[in-house]
Amino acid sequence: LGLNGLFDLPAADDIMPSMLATDNGLLSAVWESMDDYGGTYGTDADIFHALGLAKLFSRPAPINTSAQFDNPAVGFDFDRSPRFAVDPQGVLHAVWESQYAGLAGGLAGADGDIYHATFSPAGWSAPQLVNSNGASDAGLDSMPDIAIDQNGNICVVWASEENIGGTLGTDFDILYSVNGGAGWSFPA
Repeated sequence: LGLNGLFDLPAADDIMPSMLATDNGLLSAVWESMDDYGGTYGTDADIFHALGLAKLFSRPAPINTSAQFDNPAVGFDFDRSPRFAVDPQGVLHAVWESQYAGLAGGLAGADGDIYHATFSPAGWSAPQLVNSNGASDAGLDSMPDIAIDQNGNICVVWASEENIGGTLGTDFDILYSVNGGAGWSFPA
């Protein structure tokens, strides 16, 4: 799926794939890539997506809108651990971890936060910050997963080192947030 596979550099890994089939028969894949796609994107990790039918897949395109602008020179502007799901209306939803502080209008720091975007015929939406405490937290939030119930409520879980309210400690704990259409709930 990573069309540069035959031409990329040995360190340009494509990893963490996730695939699903929609009700209309399309296949959809997301993955993490270190490939710069011929200099179009940075050499840091970015999240890519391709749609397919049988053996034919679209050209990979980044989900993280920062792929062209984030800066691997600072050492931490990576996006990783993509997961996605389809809602009852057939809309694709993706979640991932990013350490790029410029996503979602710069609402979060560079400590690693969880983001969400949706896919439409126009492409991927601008990322939304899922862990709504991301502007003030200091703990790493990583390894998200997503599920959508029959009512369209988007549920995201992830591992976090954030000591929310001084009650969790700084070891990794599992947090979740739900978006029923009015925004993301505070992580619990």
